[in-house]
Amino acid sequence: MSEVESKRVLLPKNAKPSHYDLEFSPDLFPAEGSEPTFEGSATIYVKLVEATNTIVLNAKELKVTSGSICSSEDFCVRAEISLDEKNETVTLTAPEALSPGDYKIDTTFNGVLNEKMMGFYRSEYKDPLDSSKKKLMAVTQFEPTDARMAFPCFDEPNIKATFSVTMNAPESYTCLSNMPIIKEEAAEGKKKVVFDKTPIMSTYLLAFVVAELDFIKGETKDGVEFRVYTEKGRSELGQFALDCGVKVLPFFATFFEIAYPLPKMDMIAIPDFAAGAMENWGLVTYRETALLLDPSQSSAQAKARVAGVVAHELAHQWFGNLVTMDWWTHLWLNEGFATWAADLAVDTLFPEWKVWVQFVCTTLSSALHLDALRSSHAIEVEINDATEVNEIFDAISYLKGASVIRMLANYLSVDVFKQGLITYLKEFSYSNAATEDLWQHLETASGKPIKELMSNWTKQVGYPVLEVSDLGNGEVQVSQSRFLSNGTEDASKPTWMVPIGVLNAGSSESYYELLDGSSGQLSGVNTNSSEWTKLNAYQSGIFRIKYSDSMASKLITAIGKSELGPEDRLSLLSDSFALARAGRLPTVKALEITKAFSQETEYTCILSICAALTELSRLFAQEVDSEEYRGFKRLAEQLLVPLSKSVGWEAKPGESHIQSLLRSQVLGSLIEFEHEGTMSEAVARFKSFVSGEAELLPDLRLPCYFAAVEVLGKEGYDAVMQIYKETDLNEEMVRCMRALGAIPDVGVLEETLQWALAEVKAQDIYVVINSVAKNRRGKDLAWEFLQKEWENFVERFGKGSHFNTRMMGSCTEFSSEEKAVEVEKFFASATIVGATRTLEQCLESIRMRASWYQRDAEEVHAWISKV
Repeated sequence: MSEVESKRVLLPKNAKPSHYDLEFSPDLFPAEGSEPTFEGSATIYVKLVEATNTIVLNAKELKVTSGSICSSEDFCVRAEISLDEKNETVTLTAPEALSPGDYKIDTTFNGVLNEKMMGFYRSEYKDPLDSSKKKLMAVTQFEPTDARMAFPCFDEPNIKATFSVTMNAPESYTCLSNMPIIKEEAAEGKKKVVFDKTPIMSTYLLAFVVAELDFIKGETKDGVEFRVYTEKGRSELGQFALDCGVKVLPFFATFFEIAYPLPKMDMIAIPDFAAGAMENWGLVTYRETALLLDPSQSSAQAKARVAGVVAHELAHQWFGNLVTMDWWTHLWLNEGFATWAADLAVDTLFPEWKVWVQFVCTTLSSALHLDALRSSHAIEVEINDATEVNEIFDAISYLKGASVIRMLANYLSVDVFKQGLITYLKEFSYSNAATEDLWQHLETASGKPIKELMSNWTKQVGYPVLEVSDLGNGEVQVSQSRFLSNGTEDASKPTWMVPIGVLNAGSSESYYELLDGSSGQLSGVNTNSSEWTKLNAYQSGIFRIKYSDSMASKLITAIGKSELGPEDRLSLLSDSFALARAGRLPTVKALEITKAFSQETEYTCILSICAALTELSRLFAQEVDSEEYRGFKRLAEQLLVPLSKSVGWEAKPGESHIQSLLRSQVLGSLIEFEHEGTMSEAVARFKSFVSGEAELLPDLRLPCYFAAVEVLGKEGYDAVMQIYKETDLNEEMVRCMRALGAIPDVGVLEETLQWALAEVKAQDIYVVINSVAKNRRGKDLAWEFLQKEWENFVERFGKGSHFNTRMMGSCTEFSSEEKAVEVEKFFASATIVGATRTLEQCLESIRMRASWYQRDAEEVHAWISKV
């Protein structure tokens, strides 16, 4: 065992499971005042590899009522049961030592169908026949380490086995699991449902559901049965997801050259769900907003989300399920790859969506933002304890991981990259692998030193900024250093092996130069002529660039002449504001660059401009009625009003998906910056909508709801609240929650936070808190509320929950050292298990913003006043 492995809280290696026989009996109709519970039994077939009298399994929040250990020779002993709550284990101790060989472990147990959206839990939904009544379903969420909340097991990703599940349920309820049903028996109003044996897999991929459901079905071109399940009466909302799924599954089978290995694929919308979705093999579970669409109410953004999440989860059926990371340190192999592969699939289905351009302004941009913090983490981060795992389900594992994959695929070419993936997946099918295993296969496919090239991208924290200076005669000097958004230096002076894509004016093809070391020279670039050279062509690499003044000037001119593609325009904009944030470029210089986008019509570029203006106005114009705020309003109007006239308020016949996104962004940003004409039109359309006189485009509902709440005050607030109460579409509920936090009245904001606590689904409470925090009048209220309720949230959602880290993010709206100290002091004595790194990132973000303000406020205020 390596030194790193020795630090992990692992199960003993004396027993290796091969198969589980599991039976569950959930009670969804408890006596009044009692919680719903479940009973179960587990028979685990194991091989003991050494003599021992103890077998240790994982168990959490379970009562293990009996345990015995039997050999294949009819030898059975009753085991003594000992629970260890801290380490989440149960130890079965035999009266005497057991010889190496084959055994089966029998346990019985019971537990509560909890409300934490972890383990085997309950989800609440409206009775389809009487909406005033609530009903329950029993569902699972086992990733990363919560199968142990449903049954005693070997709950580590590299301890794989097969599973046979039997479920005892009410006769009218649907039972689902990873595999098809092979037998069903009815008895006294109940039924026993037996599922086929699974392939060999990790515990976290096991799943089962007991609920009253409807479904729609289809079949892939490869003959795989495909179903989408919903609550009763809502199955038509799954049609778009089904249409995507039946195309995406065979796309991946073809791409990987490995057939989907299960006989069916089910996808189900769960009313209460912590994450976006979960890739359980053959039974993918989803938050409703990630699976369901209503053609009359769903926005283009929602449609894109459903397609992307479905593709992400189906990519996991190979990358994660068929081949699983060896340990949580390699989580990015699952999540980073599935994020990249999802865009690959969606781009094939919907090429007009320009997915790879959007990748630059969403996936890559978010990754660069988080990874510029000193408190970021490496893609491969050592995990020692189960409570640490949830915290790395973040932008680094998903988004930086996907960006690393994209950088490497573009560098090698997608075809070469694909060949390495295929041999990797075939070698490790039904097994586990580490990052180095993937690098080895890509080295073989490409003939390039991939491990040497990529190890510092996955093992080092952060990424570089390349400083470029002219040498003349077609050469430039390039030096690298770690980019930190607080403007400090990394004393360890890390370097990366950087593949730099180079694109010269007049050329349609880029080429690569490799920077290996702290500095080097590039040749063949435009330095003496008036023509430009763009480094990091198509923003393919994970780094920032600080150009010499002459190179930057030529590129800015090229923006105005429409000579640069959208990815390259995006990268210049993004890098400029990032450099300003870090104090490596005056903020007013970054603001000046926005003027080059006066004729911009590309959605992704407009999205990035709007995000930059929002960030700057929140920092440098914190008072709504200040002269600085009015200056940012004028700048937003100059950039967006002309475009708003061309996009209009009505969809045109046959218009593109991108045009819908652009309209929502432009009008939404003008409403955010309180443009009078846009606000008035939005409120008028809102009034016509709520009165039933006219429809309102789904893409414009969120901006119009915001306008109504801001302009009409309590009248608009009450109208949006009524929409929330009447809708059964979670997408619409989320729109309403986001808008309600925009009301200017502080008293109503306080009521909104209390309403969220009492009435809003647990999975969505953070949406309301963050919405209030983004309101200039509400960020202090949100912080006070979070402090008051923090320990209740930890108790309600569990230590290490996704929700705790999401709510902690509301603190990053602050921008003073005083607030940083206040936040730090509060959490010094609060329960933050599984949220330590998130807290460090929040504090660093607050201090970065404070430093930025102190450094550049005076100059920004002077500049913006002249706009």
